[in-house]
Amino acid sequence: VGNVVTRRLSEPLKEAFPWMEYIVRLVWAQLLDRAQQETSIVYIPLSRFDHEVNGADVEMADATAQCNPGLKILYEESCAVWINVHDAFHFMTRNDPDEVRFIWASERSGHRHLYLVKSQLKQTCKRLNTGDRVAGAFMMLMWVDERRGCIYFMGLKDTPLETHLYSVSYDAPGEVTRLTQPGYSHSISMNKDCSMFVSVSSNIGEFFSAKIFNNPTHATPPAQLAELLDPLKLFSFVNSCGDKIHGLYHKPSNMEAGRRYPTVLYIYGGPHVQLVTNSFKGLRYQRLFTLSMLGYAVVVIDGRGSSHRGIGFEGCLKNRLGQVEMSDQVEGLQYLAHKFNFIDLSRVAVHGWSYGGYLSLVGLAQRPDIFKVAIAGAPVVNWEKYDTGYTERYLGTPQANPTAYCDSSITGIASKFPNEPNRLLIVHGFIDENVHFIHTIELINALVKCCKPYQLQVIFISHYSIYPGERHGIRNPESNEHFEVAVISFLQQNL
Repeated sequence: VGNVVTRRLSEPLKEAFPWMEYIVRLVWAQLLDRAQQETSIVYIPLSRFDHEVNGADVEMADATAQCNPGLKILYEESCAVWINVHDAFHFMTRNDPDEVRFIWASERSGHRHLYLVKSQLKQTCKRLNTGDRVAGAFMMLMWVDERRGCIYFMGLKDTPLETHLYSVSYDAPGEVTRLTQPGYSHSISMNKDCSMFVSVSSNIGEFFSAKIFNNPTHATPPAQLAELLDPLKLFSFVNSCGDKIHGLYHKPSNMEAGRRYPTVLYIYGGPHVQLVTNSFKGLRYQRLFTLSMLGYAVVVIDGRGSSHRGIGFEGCLKNRLGQVEMSDQVEGLQYLAHKFNFIDLSRVAVHGWSYGGYLSLVGLAQRPDIFKVAIAGAPVVNWEKYDTGYTERYLGTPQANPTAYCDSSITGIASKFPNEPNRLLIVHGFIDENVHFIHTIELINALVKCCKPYQLQVIFISHYSIYPGERHGIRNPESNEHFEVAVISFLQQNL
C-alpha cells in the first residue's frame, strides 16, 4: 500500500441527497434510497473534501480547488418494484475531460440489459443489446475491450438455466453473440486484454470440464469426464398464472416401476437466488443425493420470486413474502406426480434453510394437506426482527406498510400449524449472526399461545436441534454430521 491520504467531505452527503439511505458501492458513489426504488451514480470531486495532514486537524481545501465543478449526478434510475444492486459497472477511458462514459446494467426494460451511458450534467443512454430475454441477468462478470470496442459478459440470453459468455459491440450496438457451447453452464475467467479465456463448464449430468480458448469464436465441445448412474433431471411446467416454472428432480435409486416413493421438496424460494440451473451440482447437493440413495424422491423448484427471470417475475414477492411462493411449489409437485407417477403425494417433506426455512414453516402451516412434515433450518419468523436493508427492499418499512409485515409473519399463522406431533423439525445455530436465534424463540412462544403445548414438548425434547457454536450455516464437521443424521432419522421415522 502506498501513501494513504484521508479526506473528509466538507458537508454531509445526506444534505446534498436527502433521499439517500445507503452508499452501496465504494470508489464511485452509487446511492440507494431506503425504499430501494431509486438509485443514482454520483460524481464527487476532490474539491468537495477536506483533508487531514499527518493525522492532524482537518484542513480546508484551498480556494483554487473551490472553483472546480461540484457534485454531479451521472445517472439516475427508479423502479416501482425494487432496485437490484449489482457490479456490472465499468468506466471507459476518458478522452474528453467534460464527458464521462461508462457501461451500466439496468432492468429498466423489465429484463437486465447493458447500456452505454454518456454523461455531462445530464446523461444520454444507449442500449447495447436487444431482445426481451434476460440478456445479462447474471452480470457479476463483465470485461470491456476498448481496443476492439467490444464487451464480454456472462448472461442467460438463451435460457435462464445456463450461464454463457456473450459479446456485444458498444460502438455499433445490436445483436448479442454467444461464445460458449449450449447445453452447459459456463464459469469464465478472462485475461486483462480479452485475448484469452478459461471456461469451466458442466451440466446436470456431466462433471466439470476446464478448457482454455485463445479464440472465443472457435469453441469445442467440453469432454465428458464423468457420468452419473441416476443424474438429476430438469423439468418445466406452466403454473396456474401462466408462468413457465423450472425445476429439477432426482429419482430414488433402484426405483421400481409403478411404486410411489416418499418425496423431499428442497426449497429456498426467495428473491435474488436461483437453484435450478443446467450445471453439475456435486457436493453442494450431497444431502439430496444421499436421500435419493435411501429411497426418497428429491425435488427442487424455482418458482415466482426467484432470480434471473426479470424484475417482473422476481417482483411478484413485493409486499407479499410468504404468500406467493408455495403455490408454485405445490403445483410443481402435483405436475411431477401426475406425469411420472413415482411421487407419493401423501408423504411429502419440505426442507430449507434461511428463507427456505421460512418457507418450510409457511408450507406446513398453509398446506398441511400436502406437506406431511417440515424441516426448517434457521427460519425467519418475524420480518421486523430481520436485516432492514434486505427486508425493506421487499416489504417497505414497518411504519409505512404494517399490513405486509403482519401478513408475512409466521407468528400470525401459528394457529394453522397441524395439531399432530412429529411433523415439525426446527434447526438453528445458537449464535447465528444472520437470522438471530430470537426468531426461533418467538416461534415457540407463538405455538404456546396457540394452545399447542404437546407439539412444543415434542419439538423441544425430541425434534428440536440447537447447535451452540454454529452461526447461519453449519460449518463444524461434528455439528454437520449430527444435523445430517437428525434430518435422515426424522424423515425415516415420520415420513
